[in-house]
Amino acid sequence: MNQAIIIIVVSAIGLLFGLLIYLANAGLPHKARNIEKTEAINKALPGTDCAACGYKDCFAYAQVLANNPELINNKPCSIVLQSPETVSRLEEALGINLDVTTKKSIIHCGGSSETIFSYHGIKSCRAAARLLSGYKRCPYACLGLGDCIAACPQGAISIADDKGIAVIDYEKCNGCGLCVDECAQNLIELAPATMQNDFLCNYGQAENITGRERCQYAQRFISTGTSPARRHS
Repeated sequence: MNQAIIIIVVSAIGLLFGLLIYLANAGLPHKARNIEKTEAINKALPGTDCAACGYKDCFAYAQVLANNPELINNKPCSIVLQSPETVSRLEEALGINLDVTTKKSIIHCGGSSETIFSYHGIKSCRAAARLLSGYKRCPYACLGLGDCIAACPQGAISIADDKGIAVIDYEKCNGCGLCVDECAQNLIELAPATMQNDFLCNYGQAENITGRERCQYAQRFISTGTSPARRHS
């Protein structure tokens, strides 16, 4: 009798532990299953850890993509998109087709707004913008102090000597987007690389801001209803 009780108790304990192991495995299914997929995706990524995708490094990006492959079409790796070979490798690792529309950065300022007072503070657009929205007549004008230059890993941004605003070298720009968030004036946007025009105005207010004026590009926008643009090759 005692032997039977012991067998029943041991069996019950075994069943209980088996159930706990099953529940633990069922509760963490993706961790084990996605390790191999994460590693495959990480190998297909460039390994530059530029953080342009919004994640701290390529491995963190790979971990997210392993759970949600479609995310890459909203937050693409611009470096991968530069090469059909790397696109193919990443598609294989993800198991989906990628949107391979390459992007470039464009700057919505033509540089025609004059300086209305001298700025002698920290050489940073973000710092200057905190003082009355900068020192140019247009409160949305590019301040030309180079925050975006420091953010660009490709050296694709420079300050034009004639107008003192940031300009993009489209031969170097790979559309990583790191410059977009660095612009204190919100002038930089990612656009399809096939687009042939830079829209030169970012003045969004319906009315003039007191003490400030629109530049010639904004005035043209108001009078014609079309945004002024500069064509580039």
